[in-house]
Amino acid sequence: LSSSPVVALNTCDHYLHAACLEQQLQQRVNKDGKPIIYNFIKCPECRKQLETDVPCLSKEYEDAHDFFETIRTMAGRRLEFEKERGQLDEEEMAKTEEEEVKADLPAYAMSIFNYFCCGKCSRPFFGGRRRCGEVEDIDPATLLCSVCTPRKETPCEKHGDDYLQHKCDFCCSIAVFFCFGKHHFCDPCHDRYDTMMNMAHDRLPQCAGPKTCPLGIPHPPNGTKFFLGCGLCRKVGDE
Repeated sequence: LSSSPVVALNTCDHYLHAACLEQQLQQRVNKDGKPIIYNFIKCPECRKQLETDVPCLSKEYEDAHDFFETIRTMAGRRLEFEKERGQLDEEEMAKTEEEEVKADLPAYAMSIFNYFCCGKCSRPFFGGRRRCGEVEDIDPATLLCSVCTPRKETPCEKHGDDYLQHKCDFCCSIAVFFCFGKHHFCDPCHDRYDTMMNMAHDRLPQCAGPKTCPLGIPHPPNGTKFFLGCGLCRKVGDE
């Protein structure tokens, strides 16, 4: 450590090279197509969330801290939203009632949800559950947040972008999963995600029209993304 400037972390007794810490904090912007991991804001020795007030790193630390807190807020809201809609499984529901978890629900939410860096603006966005795993060979440039995704719809005036609801990419149902940073699934299609993602669009079940469609509305052919509106507004009937 004596070979270059070092800094002491405020949350533990560990020391890091200033240059190493700067590089670590910059790793928050992950554009390799993989879900964000939170090592950039943790001490590499004890894994505690790090804090530092060293002037030369104040900008990098502030940016990393704000980025982390943004995801905490988004994850906490997502957990509450999915709990209200009954989208948590039995194990997840039980976890949210444990006293230790209830003390920090956003931390639990971050452990079960994936967030990705937008390939255009670097803003973090929700990308499904960690239990779904990862898809290889995703082009990071195709992972876009709701603001940067080309679309005709606009964010909800009340609730922003976090609760926009979509049709399942593969059938005529409301999507309840958003996985791998880019695909919307209903529950049955999510159970067969590998098959559905690799199926040619002309082999997907096709809609016979609004009169028999479960959604009751006209929409593009299955295999095409389609926006339904704000999920929170639809839930309370504010549309």
